[in-house]
Amino acid sequence: MLLSRAEAALAEAKVLVQPAAIWAEMEAAGLAKLLLPGIPAEHISGVHTLIAAVCTIGALLETQAARAFARQEFSHAYLLDQIGALAVSRLAGHVESLLRAGRNAARWAPGDGEEDWAIEAQRMLFALLPAEAIGVYLTEQNVMVPAKSLSFVLLVGGGPEGRQCLGRCSGCVWNGACERQRTRQ
Repeated sequence: MLLSRAEAALAEAKVLVQPAAIWAEMEAAGLAKLLLPGIPAEHISGVHTLIAAVCTIGALLETQAARAFARQEFSHAYLLDQIGALAVSRLAGHVESLLRAGRNAARWAPGDGEEDWAIEAQRMLFALLPAEAIGVYLTEQNVMVPAKSLSFVLLVGGGPEGRQCLGRCSGCVWNGACERQRTRQ
């Protein structure tokens, strides 16, 4: 029964997921310290380029999950929500792979750190990108809408050598269980 529910949710999600991404590449001079205020200087030195990105799967799946929740179809709502989380994560991973393309780069995302300042960097990231072009905007609390959206910055250059991610595993939703764990120093 659970398998049939999951299959139904997947079939429904296929038409509701509308992947979109936007990114911009810019010189890091002076910008890296402003955008990444809590990242230690040794990780920023040698970085010559920043690539800022925002990815989303749109609002349709999120809206459908909310409707299912309102109808008290809790398992269906949960499955749709989890499918959405996985879909946006896969989209962001794919976009990151394309942007990284053989470059020496480390990934950082607002909210990766354990301190509140990290999510506030979201406002600056959105100032660099016209995220509204893909239907994503920020609330006053610096939270992206639609919720199934992710943002990140790639730090390109000699500084983050051998590193894939600048976030702390203990503060990450993946908690070190991602492919980036193998390449951390």
